[in-house]
Amino acid sequence: MAHGLAGASAAGGAAGREPAFAGALAMLYVGRPTMSKGQFMDSRLTAPIFALALASTVASAPARANFDEGAAAFERGDYAAALRMFRPLAEKGHRPAQFNLGLMYSTGRGVPENAPEAAKWYLRAAEQGSARAQYNLALMYETGRGVPENPGEAFRWYHKAADQDHPNAQFNMALLYDQGRGVPMDSGAAAAWFLKAAELGHVGAMVNIAIMYNTADGIARNPSEAAEWFEHAADLGNAQAQHALAHLYAKGEGVPQDFAEAAYLWRKAADQGLAGAQYNLGIVYEKGHGVSRNLDEALAWYRKAADRSHPAAQWALGTMYEYGRGLPRDIAGAAKWYRAAAEQGLAEAQHSLGAIYDKRGADSDNPAEATGWYRKAANQNHAGAQYALGRLLEKGRGVAESPSEAARWYQKAADQGNADAQNALGQLYAKGVGVREDFVQAHKWFNIAAAAGNELARRNRDAMGEKMTPQQLAEAQRQARLFRPRRF
Repeated sequence: MAHGLAGASAAGGAAGREPAFAGALAMLYVGRPTMSKGQFMDSRLTAPIFALALASTVASAPARANFDEGAAAFERGDYAAALRMFRPLAEKGHRPAQFNLGLMYSTGRGVPENAPEAAKWYLRAAEQGSARAQYNLALMYETGRGVPENPGEAFRWYHKAADQDHPNAQFNMALLYDQGRGVPMDSGAAAAWFLKAAELGHVGAMVNIAIMYNTADGIARNPSEAAEWFEHAADLGNAQAQHALAHLYAKGEGVPQDFAEAAYLWRKAADQGLAGAQYNLGIVYEKGHGVSRNLDEALAWYRKAADRSHPAAQWALGTMYEYGRGLPRDIAGAAKWYRAAAEQGLAEAQHSLGAIYDKRGADSDNPAEATGWYRKAANQNHAGAQYALGRLLEKGRGVAESPSEAARWYQKAADQGNADAQNALGQLYAKGVGVREDFVQAHKWFNIAAAAGNELARRNRDAMGEKMTPQQLAEAQRQARLFRPRRF
């Protein structure tokens, strides 16, 4: 090789190496895909209230008798009789009867389902201060059912019900603040209303205020408070809270680090079918964190999550097939699961699938296919894929030879700390291929890669140093000392 430099193997360096384990502990993202704080929010609207209203204590004795008769008829399923009792009372301004008439029109019990008529009766009860009617009416305005969609009007009615300590209204109003719908976005106000609803026992609000405490979203970061609210919701059987609390125990945030507790909580959530918890439970069994290492259990939980289309679990299952962990080695099986995850956009799987196709002499060898998958992952800043793509471009394998484009991808990967790419970029600078010849840059990149343990780079650095002036060597060493990898 020119300049006596040592190159990477044809197998592709990092692209062909087995990962140390199948995956990293990961939170499940539910409801708020735009959230970038590594957690999830419950952003599902609380459902309308379909429970019958009770009689008002201020109604006259005959009115109460008629109302009670209507309520009894409703409960036994005689909706026609209930309607005969409720309608006259509702038309006379009886608030519970107005709510119940709205409920019957909303659900089609005793009358044809008629959302506009339901909204009319909810409005009459809401104007008299019925928190339940205010809430149901707000929900109709938010979803555009029976009335024109109007988030601002929804917010107004939610607020009226929330002021009466209606937890569902408080929760949905917090969501409007959080999303900036019908009201300017205000994370602080969202946190305040989630907290009020959580204190009244709303499980979704418990989850969301815990997340906001953990991510400093609208409220000062407090992992201990986050853990406490997750625990409240987890104790009530909420799988998302169990999953999130397990993550805190695994990381030791807000609670002492305890992998056994994390595994216990992930198991509870996994048993409820939560794919993210099933995936993480697979990881702890594969690594033996908090449980005895058991590859059969790891495989079983990865498969459960993979069957639910969890991309990281599909990728993890693919690694088990590729490297024969817990089952016979099966490259076709690995490719199947890598592809499932890769088609969902998981960069790690795209890189792994590219590596399956990037094996000279193997049945799966298809460098053009490898190039396509490497490029998809490289465009997501996957450093290993950027290096592998650069290698194919440099050699013209599966793609037109382009040393300059290879140098561009090597640079991206090198900037992220990929030692193979740093060594390869150093070689291009040393030879003046795809970039101008520059011994200082070459030595710098060899030196950085060597410090990371790359033996080829160490030999290249030493060979390069013999060709440099003391001034060049000093400058290259200075630049190497200043290097800090980029993080995305």
